[in-house]
Amino acid sequence: MRARANAVRRSGATTTAVGSDDVEDCMCNSGYVGTIAGSHDQCSSCPIGSYKPGAGVQECTDCTDHAITASTGSTASTDCNLCEAGYFGDTPWIAGDCAVCASGTFRGASDPPEACIPCPSGSTTEEGAIAIDQCSCQAGYTGSIAADGTGVCSPCPVATYKPDNGPGACSACPAGSTTTQTGTTAITDCLCPEGAFLSGEICAPCPIGTFKTEVGSEECTTCPEGKQSATPSCYLPACCCLTVLLSHSG
Repeated sequence: MRARANAVRRSGATTTAVGSDDVEDCMCNSGYVGTIAGSHDQCSSCPIGSYKPGAGVQECTDCTDHAITASTGSTASTDCNLCEAGYFGDTPWIAGDCAVCASGTFRGASDPPEACIPCPSGSTTEEGAIAIDQCSCQAGYTGSIAADGTGVCSPCPVATYKPDNGPGACSACPAGSTTTQTGTTAITDCLCPEGAFLSGEICAPCPIGTFKTEVGSEECTTCPEGKQSATPSCYLPACCCLTVLLSHSG
């Protein structure tokens, strides 16, 4: 015996004509998907990010180009009027308008759609980030950013460096070397100070008779003829290249 369609009203379902007397005459309405073949079948609303424009057995259609809908049960492509998290755009219903958030920015699903949000100072992300806690301290900075936005990334102090993005600590320069500024990113930024030169992997003091006036890995400079430095690690030539007193035989 055929079940009567008017015996129960099914959420999200409809019939194609008045006076239907069989449950199999029911079909899922626009915005809903499923097949009504028995008294216990149901229609489910199209999930967020999809739509269905008419009644029938067809599946929901996904929004394109990273656009999504505001709610379930959408019925038209123009309902795809938001960009998914990690993307932004003013007119998402126009194909291709949603653009990925660039490195160093993020956008959550509930954030304004027009632009991505910059990470806190000293931090960055991969492109397409969806939350502030995906911002990690960039190379040359150390610290962390929490999900509630607290935390800070601080530049590596002088004489330290950090080569990668992430929460790691800054590494100390090799013994005797330093950097010329904070926030350096590579061991090659570690330079020998005035009065020292790079010997292998360490900074060694300029030998007596030489001097060096600048920070860097350059060799020490020999004192002018007739002059001599009084001590190693000399860096002020006016002070350390002393005139050598020559004795003359009579």
